Amino acid sequence: MKFETVSGPAIEPVSVDEAREQYRNEFGDESDSFVSGLVAAARSWAEGYIRARLITQTVRGRFAGFPPVLTLPIHPVQAVASITYLDAAGEQQTLAPEAYRLVSSGTLPFIAPSYAGTWPVTRMDWDAVTVELEVGYGDAASDVPPEITQAIKMMVGHFYRHREAVSEIALSQVPLSVEALLGPSRFWV
Repeated sequence: MKFETVSGPAIEPVSVDEAREQYRNEFGDESDSFVSGLVAAARSWAEGYIRARLITQTVRGRFAGFPPVLTLPIHPVQAVASITYLDAAGEQQTLAPEAYRLVSSGTLPFIAPSYAGTWPVTRMDWDAVTVELEVGYGDAASDVPPEITQAIKMMVGHFYRHREAVSEIALSQVPLSVEALLGPSRFWV
């Protein structure tokens, strides 16, 4: 199951000024747009590594039908924006919010039918059910745990120093300190 981004974050968890402050002597005259690109790339890398979204955004996932529960391999889930499905006749329907519940108190968030409820019958199709979710720690950079923002800052420096796909110098792996900072936030599916 893969979730695609419908609307990305309105801001980055690390500002250009914060990235420049972290590496004030290294960035020199690099443009703000260049540094902003490094920050976006570092945030995207961190989100992929920990299997989470940091700043509030909307994602969409598709399922072949309704299993007993719709397991969500992404976190933190703030809310279910919508659930649509193809009914047995192939018509798209929207599931009423009172027909399901989001359970995010455990290790793996999931959507279940409401108490004593059942899922509707869907058409036999690979993407019969579409779920849109609001995910992320919050709308502000301060909502993101500090160890994650620190790891992003470190990745910005790593990406700046290793800009080439191939180099004559020894290639460098992701710094161990970045993985150490992100490890406790990593979402294991």
